[in-house]
Amino acid sequence: ERVRPLRILHLAPLYQPIRDDMEYGSIERLVLLLDKGFSAAGHDVATIAREGSEVAGGLVPVSGASGYAEQVDLALEIATGSALDVIQVHRREFFDLGGAAVARREWPQAGVVATLHGAPGTVRRYYAGYGPLASFVFVSKAQAAGVPELPGTVILNGVDTASVPFRRVAASPVYLSFLGRISGEKGVAEAIGLARQAGLPLKIAGVVQDGDRQYFESAVVPHLRAGHAEFLGPMRDAAKYELLGGSTALVLLPNYEDPCPVVALEALATGTPVLAL
Repeated sequence: ERVRPLRILHLAPLYQPIRDDMEYGSIERLVLLLDKGFSAAGHDVATIAREGSEVAGGLVPVSGASGYAEQVDLALEIATGSALDVIQVHRREFFDLGGAAVARREWPQAGVVATLHGAPGTVRRYYAGYGPLASFVFVSKAQAAGVPELPGTVILNGVDTASVPFRRVAASPVYLSFLGRISGEKGVAEAIGLARQAGLPLKIAGVVQDGDRQYFESAVVPHLRAGHAEFLGPMRDAAKYELLGGSTALVLLPNYEDPCPVVALEALATGTPVLAL
C-alpha cells in the first residue's frame, strides 16, 4: 500500500538565511538536509525561514532575526488553512509564544516534533514544562538519558557524506584544526593551549558573533602568531572540507556537554580524527 505524501511545516532558526553557501550554522544545515530529503521523497514541505533562504520545498520568508513571533503567527495561519501532518521545530519559541499549545488544541492531528539542540540541562530548562505538547527528538543517547522526564526518540545528527570529499592522507606540514563559533563555551582558548603543548600549529576557522567579540579579542587574538595559531575567519563548504580533510586532527574542547556536534561528524566524513573531551 502506497503511503500518501505528508504535509510538513518546518520552522528554521532565524539567525541567518539558510542556504547551501552558509558560512556558519549546524542547526540550519540540518534543516536544509531535512528539507531536501523530505522533498526528494515526495513530501509537501514548506519552511518558514529568514528572508533570502533557498530551500528545496516551499519558502515562507520572515523579515528579520527577531521575527520569532512573526514565525509563530505564520505557522498558525498556515495550519489554519492546511491539513498539516507535522510541524517541525528546532527552537523553544514555538512553545514559549504559545504556538505548540494552540496547535495541540486546534489541530491535534498535526503532530509537533521538536528536535532538541543543547546540553541536557539546557533542554530541561527550556522544555521540561512542555512534555504533553510535542514529540521530542534527542540528537544523542546521552542527551536523552540526561532528560528522562521528556518522552522522545533518539535520531542522531547527520551530514550528507556524498557531498563531503574524503581524504586518506593529511596535509604536510601537519596542523590541527578548530572549526566553530569563536566563543568561550566552544573552548577556542583551550584548543590553542592543547596545540601549543602538542607542538603543532592550529588553524582556527569560524564566525565571531557580536556577543563573543570581547572573548575573541582578549582570549584568542593575543595568542595568534604565524606557525602557532592562525585565525582564518568563517568558511563555506569547499574551504571548510579542505581545512578539515587536510588536518591531522580536529580539536573539540567545548566547555559544556555538546550532545552530538555536527563538526565532529563533518571531520570524520573527511577522514580526519577528532580530539575531544
